[in-house]
Amino acid sequence: MSMKLVPLESVFDIQYGNQFDLYQLNQERGYIDFVSRSEQNCGVSAKVVNFKGVEPFKAGAITVALGGSVLASFVQQNDFYTAQNIKVLIPKRQMTILEKLYYCLVIKQNRYRYSALGREANKTLNTLLIPSEMPIDYHFMRLEDYQKPLKKISTLKSFYTSKETKIIPSSTEVVALEELFSVTYGVNMELYKFDECKPTDFNAIPFVSRTEKNNGVSAWVEKQIDYEPNPAHTLSVAGGGSVLATFYQPKPYYSGRDLYYLTPKREMSVTEMLYYAMIIRANRYRYSYGRQANKTLKHLLIPKQMPESLRALEQVFQ
Repeated sequence: MSMKLVPLESVFDIQYGNQFDLYQLNQERGYIDFVSRSEQNCGVSAKVVNFKGVEPFKAGAITVALGGSVLASFVQQNDFYTAQNIKVLIPKRQMTILEKLYYCLVIKQNRYRYSALGREANKTLNTLLIPSEMPIDYHFMRLEDYQKPLKKISTLKSFYTSKETKIIPSSTEVVALEELFSVTYGVNMELYKFDECKPTDFNAIPFVSRTEKNNGVSAWVEKQIDYEPNPAHTLSVAGGGSVLATFYQPKPYYSGRDLYYLTPKREMSVTEMLYYAMIIRANRYRYSYGRQANKTLKHLLIPKQMPESLRALEQVFQ
């Protein structure tokens, strides 16, 4: 299936947010959402009052983090102000909530472009290539699955963390995760055993921990002859901590405790790997009572194939 790819700025009007610092604002009896670069709680980190007559952005716009949790993208359900390094996307044509969520997914799936060297998206976001429209047969996200939770919560949850979000159609053939991936415990290292360095340094290797920020990378360290890193083109999965925080790792990496890496048993594109990362994350609600995923990860049921409707995104990652 072919799909026309266009720059993001041809679908959305894009502008920098307010670039406020939270300390500038009054949080007492706050009623306006304050959106930061976090990927928690739809990016909303506080409630504030109106600032010196500055009009907040209107509900329904999309916020995109340019740094921090780079490309964390959310549809904002209330009027809002923004912190530093946030861009606001307003559709140039009328869009449903489903279409906006689709474009949040497309934008997020480009995060790997910025994860390796700590790059920010300030200069390149506007020209990011995206599909000109949502595929008609894009069934794994359905509008009715969002309308129910929207009635129950004031701020829309990220679609891959909501228990009520149905991302696998009932007609999809599912298999145990271990049928598609080899599940391997990582190198299980402590960060203090390494010498930290800059991402641009020679022999710099990412150190992936159980965090759900920055593609799981908590530091950059010097490569050590005695320790072989986990292989590139794998998924890192947190068995504890931020359970099922799952990321595509494009480079070899060291890992901390309770971290697994998944190696595909068949050839998979980056798009497929990102799709399965999203599917694994969607099961996080199963571990919300402090359970870990160490024993159950390999038995997790996932789709045997990526939906054909997502094949159009293959061109984005070439």
